[in-house]
Amino acid sequence: MSGLAATYIALTQSDLFQQYLIISPSLWWDDWTYPRHQRAINQLATSSAAMAYSRSTRIYFAVGDDEERMGMVTDIYVLTNMLVKQQRPNL
Repeated sequence: MSGLAATYIALTQSDLFQQYLIISPSLWWDDWTYPRHQRAINQLATSSAAMAYSRSTRIYFAVGDDEERMGMVTDIYVLTNMLVKQQRPNL
C-alpha cells in the first residue's frame, strides 16, 4: 500500500518531494472491478492535470513481471501514459 500512498502524494502534493521511487503501487485497490480509466487514481491524475510542479520532479514506477496476474503492469502502463500525454511542466 505504500506505493499507492506515494503515487497519491506525487499527484496531489507537487512540491513535497522531487524524486519518487514507487514500487508495486496497488493502483487497483478498492476499485479493481472498474475499468482502468475510471479507477480513483487515474481519475485523480486526470483531475490534477493542471497542477504545476514548481521544481523538476522525477517519478520512477516499477513492478515485477509476475504482478501482471493482478493487472499491476497494465495499471502502471495506463497511468504513466496518462501522465506523459498531459505534458506537465517539470514532471
